[in-house]
Amino acid sequence: MYIHAYTTEELEFIIDNYKNCDYHQLTVMFNGYFDTNVSESSIRNRISKLEIAKRKLAKNYGKYSQEMIDYLLSNYNTMTVEQLALQFNKKFNVQFTASAIWHKIDRYLTGGIQRNTDKVIPRVRYSAEMNQWLLDNYKHYTNQLLTAKLNEIFNVRATVSAIEHKLSRLGIKRTADEIKSNYGKYRRRASELRFKKGQPSVRRKPIGYERHTKEGYIMVKVTEPNVFEAKHRYIWQQHYGKIPEGCMIIFVNGDKNDYRIENLACVSRSDNCYINKLGIANTGHRDDIGNVKIAMAKLVKKRSELKNGGKKYNS
Repeated sequence: MYIHAYTTEELEFIIDNYKNCDYHQLTVMFNGYFDTNVSESSIRNRISKLEIAKRKLAKNYGKYSQEMIDYLLSNYNTMTVEQLALQFNKKFNVQFTASAIWHKIDRYLTGGIQRNTDKVIPRVRYSAEMNQWLLDNYKHYTNQLLTAKLNEIFNVRATVSAIEHKLSRLGIKRTADEIKSNYGKYRRRASELRFKKGQPSVRRKPIGYERHTKEGYIMVKVTEPNVFEAKHRYIWQQHYGKIPEGCMIIFVNGDKNDYRIENLACVSRSDNCYINKLGIANTGHRDDIGNVKIAMAKLVKKRSELKNGGKKYNS
């Protein structure tokens, strides 16, 4: 097993740079600078032996210096907590979570922190007035409404789960009759929410509604209920009638957004195979070139049939 012997210059390099990057980056920089092949674990062990570890959890977990606290109080309202956590950890070379930093600031400001993000909900400190309000009103509302009323009256952000636990700590337990009576006041009958017979769905689309497919085609609703057809096929049929069996509608100039009837052609599936096989599907969005290439594909197909003893390709 190879064990690298660190020189004084190498140790000084580690001491000068370990705060500015993570272990992986430091290892890459070290090996590139000194042309070595030291592993990341070796760098970690050496930093530990030098007693300059980035953060010793056993000795320093959750501990903030006065400089850290001053930094948090000066910057907490200029950015989101997530951004503050990234800059804080980089500046002081620690690894505190956004939630830990949030609660640290909240404790220093006694709940007065104003945040620019709603990803973390602060703990609610219940005053004696709030506790009494809960005792006086819990019988009259469901937990959801009780939470909403409390938040509105006392300007807090309690969750339904937090209120349920608070009621439990206050020794309040709803009886089955109380729960039934409260929910009966605000719950609507299921029959009131059902669709009435003959009532159209709010999601129903009118005839003529168009939607796009992943392949770039437009589908248009032609009849009820929810019968869709490709728009280019629908337009061609409006002019010429039913599409013959074994045939398909293609765009003459290759532009799938050009729905002029002059740009739509009915070809057999075998003709389309030759168009694709010859690599002539792209016409640069020119109708004249498109018609020539369709004719060329039919000519090549006819030549193939003659070579094969007159065998025709119908599909």
